[in-house]
Amino acid sequence: MGTFLDITLAVALVLLLGRTTFRRGPNAGSMALIVVVGGIALWRGLGPGAGWLVPVVFAVLALALLQVALAVAVLGRVRVAAPAELRGEILAAAERADGPRLLVLAVAPFGTVLVQGIADEPVSTSVRLTEGCPICFVEGVALAVAEDGSAVDDYRGRLAEGANQLLRLSRGVIDDRWQAELRPVSGPRKTFRPVACPVHPG
Repeated sequence: MGTFLDITLAVALVLLLGRTTFRRGPNAGSMALIVVVGGIALWRGLGPGAGWLVPVVFAVLALALLQVALAVAVLGRVRVAAPAELRGEILAAAERADGPRLLVLAVAPFGTVLVQGIADEPVSTSVRLTEGCPICFVEGVALAVAEDGSAVDDYRGRLAEGANQLLRLSRGVIDDRWQAELRPVSGPRKTFRPVACPVHPG
C-alpha cells in the first residue's frame, strides 16, 4: 500500500505540473495544488515512504517556480488597456488608406492579446485587457476588420481542439478589402482557457 501511495503522489505531481505547463499556465490555484501534493509527498519521502520521492518533489517544485518566474517576467512587459481602447486603435489603423497591409491577432497562453501591424515594431505587442474574454475580443475585431465569419468559426473550432492559432488579416491589392485566414503559432501552442466566458469555456 505504501509503495502504491508513493507512486500515486509522484504521478500526481508530474500530471499537475504538466497540466500547468501545457494547459492552464501558472496560476494561484494550480501552484497551491502542487505545493500541497508536494508537501505530502515530501513528508512521505522523508518519513515512512520511499526516499526517491524527495528529489521528485524538489524537481517538480523547481520547474513550477521557473514557470512562475517566466510568467512574471513576461507579464512585467505587458501593456494594459481597456477593450474599447485597443479595438479603436486596431480599427483606426485598418481603416487608414495608408495603414498596414497586414494585421495579426492572437491570444497568448496567459490570456494576453497579441497584436502585430498597428505599430512600427516588427514584433507583436502584448496587451492585457482590463475586462472581458480576450478570445471574444480577437474574434470581434477580426469580424469588424475582415467581415469573414468562416475564418472566425475555424479559429474557434481549432481552439476547442486545443490548437492555438493566429488570425492573419491581410488587405487585398486590387479591392483593398480585408481577408482573414488562420496561421499556426510558431511559439508555445498552448491555448488560453477563459474561466468565465459562456462562448469559450475553460
